[in-house]
Amino acid sequence: MREIDLVRLLQIPIQCFKQRKEGAKMASIEQDLMVMLQHLPVPITITWQSGRYHWQCLDGHGSSNDLVDATGQGLNYLIASLKTDRDSLTENKSGFPA
Repeated sequence: MREIDLVRLLQIPIQCFKQRKEGAKMASIEQDLMVMLQHLPVPITITWQSGRYHWQCLDGHGSSNDLVDATGQGLNYLIASLKTDRDSLTENKSGFPA
């Protein structure tokens, strides 16, 4: 009679459950990040479409396979836009470039 290794049999469903649970947690973190970015004073909207994360901020937009990269692109665009706006305001007030 063949002995059944119950521990081994139970490890597979437990591992699958852990992966689903961790995946669900990651999806929740991704959702939370996307909502937080959307509620910034200057919002960055990130959506998931066709296997890519698409970002939009002010007049800029882009996409990436990775949420962190898409977030970085959106934040870099926002910072560059704010810096450009600040520099043009400083230049206009003083008459000299910032």
